[in-house]
Amino acid sequence: MVLPSTPVIDTIIVSDNVCFTEHLTAFLRQSTAFCFRIRVVTDSNDSTLHTYRLLFSHPPLILFAADLTRPESLAVLSALAQSFPGCLMVAIGEMGDLGLLLKYIRIGVRGFIPASLSASAFNEALIKIIGGEAFISTAVTGKIFDYLHHNVELTGKLTHRQQQIVEGIVEGLSYKLIAHKYQISIDTVREHIKNIYKTFRINSKAELITLLKFHYL
Repeated sequence: MVLPSTPVIDTIIVSDNVCFTEHLTAFLRQSTAFCFRIRVVTDSNDSTLHTYRLLFSHPPLILFAADLTRPESLAVLSALAQSFPGCLMVAIGEMGDLGLLLKYIRIGVRGFIPASLSASAFNEALIKIIGGEAFISTAVTGKIFDYLHHNVELTGKLTHRQQQIVEGIVEGLSYKLIAHKYQISIDTVREHIKNIYKTFRINSKAELITLLKFHYL
């Protein structure tokens, strides 16, 4: 039973999976900790989304259930973050690409809840997020630490100047701009790059960016 003093949480569910949306809506309405005032959007381009801003007295909770491995999902959540400043965004689904996950975090996603999580664990995760904490499943957290450790080892093999040049490459700077930025000659930049390739046993700029993309995101 929901008491009159129960906090009301304006909630937007964004999902094109009708069955999942119905299940999630029913689950949220059973909550005794919060009264979720739910609105469902099946199309992230729905113009109705923008009218919701006028209805909310506080930034809403946005539950986004979609394929998180698609760049389109990142674009949608980024647009939602801009439309609803201060909102709590939660991504529901499986996360494979850790580089993409870090981009989700940068745009403001506060929680990543696997769809396979049990009802009680899902509820606990949601309570933490609403309470101001962040939530990432332990499996994903382990992968993040593995990748960060791997990339710290990689960059530890470079000199300070080589790290600066790598950062310039990842930023998309030309050899000429890198040389100008660090007040060195283009030939010196080329020599450093040749040594960087040799260190990592690679042959191209694309391989270098792929190798270090998680460290420099």
